[in-house]
Amino acid sequence: MPRYRTYGGAEDGPAEDGDAGFVGVDERRDPRQLPAGLAARAVNKVFDGGVAETRRGIQTVRWGAELTVNFPIQFPPHRDLLDLFNANPDCFAELSFRVYGGTTLQLLCPAPQSWHAVWIEWDGAAYSLAVDQSGMASSDWVYADYDEATANFRLLNDTTLQVLCPATGLWHSIWIELLGGVALLAVDQVGMSGSAPSGWWNYLLLGDKTLQLMCPATLRYHSLWVEKLGGVYHLAIDATGNEEPNGFAFDQQAGFGKVYGELVFSDPNRQEGALLATRYGVIRLAENQKPQYIYPPGAERIDGRVVMVQAFDRVIMFRGAGKVPLVWNPAQDFETGLRAFETIEQTDSGDGTEAIPPSDEACLLGNRLYVALGRDQVAISDVLDYTRYDSTLAVFRINAGSDDAIVRLFAFNETTLLVFKDQSIHVVEGLYGEDLATTARQYVLSGEYGAVARGAVVQVGKDVFFLSERGVDSIGQALDNRLQAGAKPLSDPIKPVIDRINWAYAKTSGDQAGAVMEYHDNKLFLAVPLDGATFNNALLVFNFTTGAWEGYWTGEWMDVRGFVRTQSGGRRALFIVTGDAHADRKAHGALMKVGEGESDFCYDEEAEIEDELVTRGYLGAELEDKRFQRAKADVSTWRPVGNVFARLDGVAEEVRLSGPITRDRKRYTVWGHGLYDESNAGDNHGDPFREDYSVDLSTPIALGSGVNPMAEQRFSLSWKLNRVGQFCQIRFSSTQGRMTVRAVKVEALPGPRGYGGKS
Repeated sequence: MPRYRTYGGAEDGPAEDGDAGFVGVDERRDPRQLPAGLAARAVNKVFDGGVAETRRGIQTVRWGAELTVNFPIQFPPHRDLLDLFNANPDCFAELSFRVYGGTTLQLLCPAPQSWHAVWIEWDGAAYSLAVDQSGMASSDWVYADYDEATANFRLLNDTTLQVLCPATGLWHSIWIELLGGVALLAVDQVGMSGSAPSGWWNYLLLGDKTLQLMCPATLRYHSLWVEKLGGVYHLAIDATGNEEPNGFAFDQQAGFGKVYGELVFSDPNRQEGALLATRYGVIRLAENQKPQYIYPPGAERIDGRVVMVQAFDRVIMFRGAGKVPLVWNPAQDFETGLRAFETIEQTDSGDGTEAIPPSDEACLLGNRLYVALGRDQVAISDVLDYTRYDSTLAVFRINAGSDDAIVRLFAFNETTLLVFKDQSIHVVEGLYGEDLATTARQYVLSGEYGAVARGAVVQVGKDVFFLSERGVDSIGQALDNRLQAGAKPLSDPIKPVIDRINWAYAKTSGDQAGAVMEYHDNKLFLAVPLDGATFNNALLVFNFTTGAWEGYWTGEWMDVRGFVRTQSGGRRALFIVTGDAHADRKAHGALMKVGEGESDFCYDEEAEIEDELVTRGYLGAELEDKRFQRAKADVSTWRPVGNVFARLDGVAEEVRLSGPITRDRKRYTVWGHGLYDESNAGDNHGDPFREDYSVDLSTPIALGSGVNPMAEQRFSLSWKLNRVGQFCQIRFSSTQGRMTVRAVKVEALPGPRGYGGKS
């Protein structure tokens, strides 16, 4: 039917609207009001070079992990075995072996369920394996510090399971022996008082739950348990065994458990490493080096949130009220071993100064340590001396008498301190010289809002960005060289996402770290809990190059406890330190590199990246209803599985434009071309017109003159719409691989006069 925009005119062609490229996201404004280049929504997208592409992967790094059995760290073996299971006992409800009181090896009897201790017994002539007959309930499980003098089990050189004979004090190895075709439990009859090397791994943990021993004759692994037969408990063994450690691999890696704090430390010799505070000590991680532990003094444990500050060539650990701060003075060569943390000893006591006080917040500025005291005081150390301060002259109050508390002390420059409280922001400037009382000036920057989380404050050039209850706010330097707060939050374009934050868990409170923020590669990353989550399950990303938000990222193992930026592959990279929201220990306290690969990896487990892009509302030339006829898109893909939808302005008016978008790496887009041989026998991987250039890693491939397995194939998509509405949005959804959206266009004609329907 002919359509005319003017009376008596010729038939008009369809009105066109679309985007020739994309720069970011604006979720606040109505989709019809967005200018060209802005999308209405994006999840797991990156906007680079004018296109919207799937973000790169977030993957654990092997140098930042602990081998769960092979223990390549400086912990005594027994500590590691305990740490493997005592961080969260609920994660191991089906465990069939345990360490009772940190000393006694026990096995589980499935029926009736009870725990029985195992030891070596001497009858005056021979040694044998023994088991207690009474057992104990699981409710009696107590975690105690390991006492090597009274322990009755150990791991010989991390490889051989041994138990102690109380009568003789000798250690005896346990293994599986094949006698007459039957697998039996065996014990060495000689025993040993010291230690000796072992030639193979002869124990493992099946599925992290079941204790197994190896039979040296057959190299098969056999499970152990306690069995009740005829009213008597016996040690039992499966007689078949397994040729492979199918439940647990010795090179399987896992996170370090609960993390209480993180810091990137660099010594005067430019030796850099990430420090993670865990229960038994601080782990130093660096590329191409084994993880190393820095222990607290004595038998102390880290059991709450800590703040680590590099002060000169030392690391100061603040552990909260009532706990004396600790200091680590590292060895100058990390390869020769690390010293332990020590309690800070005040220098020159007796001159009226006091030891640096306990706190949960501090920073270094101008060769002095600034330490938060309570809700509204800040103590200042002596110059070049972190051990002491003058409690009379070197303490100042911030907004005294108010009900808001200090959240973060932040060094803006060498002479200016920003004090973020939870309801206000204060500036202390002129911090130089010996007598700060004569040079320092304090003023209120904002009395309307403050920072909600200690870790959600970061400096970018001359601006400081932080998370307030308004969203992402900023502080900048005005023309008169004074600091001023921004009138409108930077996060205003994504206010609908900000409104989804679970603020109770975004705040720093007690041991709860809350939201965290970092700047890397010209982007601002903010990790927050969305939609009722109790942990940071989403990354909000702002791109300073485009000046726009990229939406937010999420994923299978997205649980951001903190960020570290350290060296990787010759350049500085961004890493996520995961929290303890996931029961799977592999994702508990792991180090994950951002922007690595085409999917997310948690050691040996892969998760595809699911992404989404919703365009702005395309109006054409008129506000009135119109019939949208066609939609087109310019895309490029890599191993994709995706869908495209058209979304009209009515309620729930979304229609699928196509079936799943998939591409076959064997097929070409030109007529009459044969199938591609995935072995690349013809050395033609890079030939044009193939649908997909991904590589199946399970198939051997000849590299020939070169293979680019990450190449994306570009093509156009076109659909018939025949739908009526004021505006139309196109939604791209992908569940596998990569989908890059380069351009979108829709065509529409004015709706018929008197038209009352929508289809």
